[in-house]
Amino acid sequence: MSYFDQVYKQLFGKSSEGPKILVNEVIDRSEKYLKEYDERTQSADFKSLAKDVYSSYLLKQQAIDKLPSVHLLISPHANGFAISYHEEIEVPDFQFLFDWLMKRTGSLNYKLANSDLLVVEKNAVIESKEKHYLKPRVGIGKIIDQQYGNILIEHIAINDVPSYIKYTANIYSDRKYREAQEFDNLAEYLFQDLINE
Repeated sequence: MSYFDQVYKQLFGKSSEGPKILVNEVIDRSEKYLKEYDERTQSADFKSLAKDVYSSYLLKQQAIDKLPSVHLLISPHANGFAISYHEEIEVPDFQFLFDWLMKRTGSLNYKLANSDLLVVEKNAVIESKEKHYLKPRVGIGKIIDQQYGNILIEHIAINDVPSYIKYTANIYSDRKYREAQEFDNLAEYLFQDLINE
């Protein structure tokens, strides 16, 4: 502990140390998890949850709130949405929704760059953050088709209780990239198979 930390702790009763990393590893799903994922994502309950998320997304664009709560993320270089967890959603389904969004994105011309889990402890709170990071597959040509940009999907849990899932498309504004496609088209693609059922 540095001199500054010792003085700070004596004066304020707390150390100025940052979060303590408990886990930092690549996500590796077990066979049992994958089997349960396949079964559950084909169930009527899961499909209903995914449809409700998309319905909430569309209504939020009209400033109408409904469960599950969806928050729009809009900026010049990143667009997306966040889905808040609530107790009516089964915990495994919320987890599966995180992976399902990654698989749906991967069914476009995207490749999974990395998936990782970071668990930190700060002030007696344990935060788990799972991330899937996907990039568009780059073709041959002078101008690169970025599609919707790079996709980051995060699943946050606090003290083992799900908190939210965030889905963000980060676009390139560099001239060597073709202009990004509209995020609403991506959102529709993610859920279109369910909409048409």
